[in-house]
Amino acid sequence: MLSYSLFMLSPVLVELVFILFNKRSLNREPFDRKLYVSIMGFFVFFMLGFKSVFVGSGDAFFYLDTWDLLKNIPLPRLFNVMNNIDIEQGYLISVWVLSHIFRWRQFHFILYGVLVAVALARFMYFNVRDLCLGFVMFSSLGMFAFLVQGLRQGIAICICLFALERAKKQKPISFFLLVAFAMTFHASAFVFFAVYFFRRFNKKPLNILAFVVLYGMVLYFVNWFLEVGNFLINDHYGNGQGLETSGGYITLLIYIIVIASFILIKTEDDESTNILLYMALTGMNIFLLRFFVNGIFQRVAHYFSLALPVLLSLSLDRFTYKQKVILRYSAIILCLGIAFYKTGYSKIIPYTFYWQV
Repeated sequence: MLSYSLFMLSPVLVELVFILFNKRSLNREPFDRKLYVSIMGFFVFFMLGFKSVFVGSGDAFFYLDTWDLLKNIPLPRLFNVMNNIDIEQGYLISVWVLSHIFRWRQFHFILYGVLVAVALARFMYFNVRDLCLGFVMFSSLGMFAFLVQGLRQGIAICICLFALERAKKQKPISFFLLVAFAMTFHASAFVFFAVYFFRRFNKKPLNILAFVVLYGMVLYFVNWFLEVGNFLINDHYGNGQGLETSGGYITLLIYIIVIASFILIKTEDDESTNILLYMALTGMNIFLLRFFVNGIFQRVAHYFSLALPVLLSLSLDRFTYKQKVILRYSAIILCLGIAFYKTGYSKIIPYTFYWQV
């Protein structure tokens, strides 16, 4: 519990140290921002890289067993073994290569921690104006807990975060190649292909209405999309199966408040922020499907959920200093309250490290 609590509080504590030493906001100077995301990235790496196999839902046992299996497989036998393991082959090939370089099984988590830390720190630095708020929202609203447990999809999400920067720079070839690469680790990454086209939408009511209509069409053909998804991930999720009808309402409310605030408050209208606005709208719509189509959609929404701290920090910039301080710390306290409330039922509690078991 102590490690979990310190991690949840770390964005605020590190920001406080910056303010005490520098006497200024850490969000103003590029050097301060780089140092802050580096420190927070290290904390993320430490939490993910050195966690014990007992943290989470139990998938970690499968990942480490796969590591142990593949590190003893010679190259001539590799593809025969891969054909008998029903998961994406990009993941299996990478594990085979890395396990022949790093023999200790904990390196599976350590290398994953490095990837998440770099991808997250880079995303925060380039996109989130209020870094402390961004890391608090990442840690407390479900994204961190999911990355602790969903390793393969976590890798795919990190690759998609790199792809996002290519979309913002209008680099279609590298964007689509990165998303296709992400699919070799978790096929659900195919949903991220849509992000490149979000730049065609803006904050005008007509565009938002067109997006809502488009989402309505997706709902109408949801069974067809499920079939396509099942084909890509080689699974058999059905409409109405595994519904998540309890909980999730606070998360949905946060989506609604953040998106509505960003749309209603006059902020600068450019393609980069529009991409993130429609990422958030997509994440909210996909999250909604957990209630009445299939619970699996809650996991898919994580490809888009990091857009929320971007939009909220942009919205807060439109208030006066005093108003911003009140709203900012209210948001931080709310997020931390949610994080500590979840300790009563979260699967990642107690959060233990490999040397503790």
